[in-house]
Amino acid sequence: MKKVSITYIDQELERLYEVTDSEFLRNKRPCLLVLRLKYLNGRHDFLVPIRSNLDPRYCNGNFFELPPRQITRSGRVHALQYTKMFPVDGTFLTSYRFKNSFEEDLVKGAIRDNMPEIVSGCQRYLDNYDCQSKLAYSTDIDSLLATLNIAIKNNKYCF
Repeated sequence: MKKVSITYIDQELERLYEVTDSEFLRNKRPCLLVLRLKYLNGRHDFLVPIRSNLDPRYCNGNFFELPPRQITRSGRVHALQYTKMFPVDGTFLTSYRFKNSFEEDLVKGAIRDNMPEIVSGCQRYLDNYDCQSKLAYSTDIDSLLATLNIAIKNNKYCF
């Protein structure tokens, strides 16, 4: 059985990325760690945020729907949102603890059972993004990756 890594980033990475988009890195937002995706002639690790009330009309299919949560409103979906994925280094990650074990089993089970489709969706999004198909509300992956690479190169993890 494959391990599903649900994590969140620490404040150090938020400061490094100088986050201004509140939806991009909401305090301790759970994210799925997807390892070794191809982007810009290399392989990188990415986090894909889990969103509880995503409006599918504005996502152009750039999400993977998960089982709804109790707080998921009518007409919205609980999903992994590819347009908000961002590069990470394991140094900045903390395991996410669900408040409800039933919800955790449901979410992790759906992800585990569909991991090839999720990885394929993430890779397809990155390929399109790399070909200049950037959506107005997408994270700026190029800028974030450059910032992360400079921090790793300079061992700049403490602020």
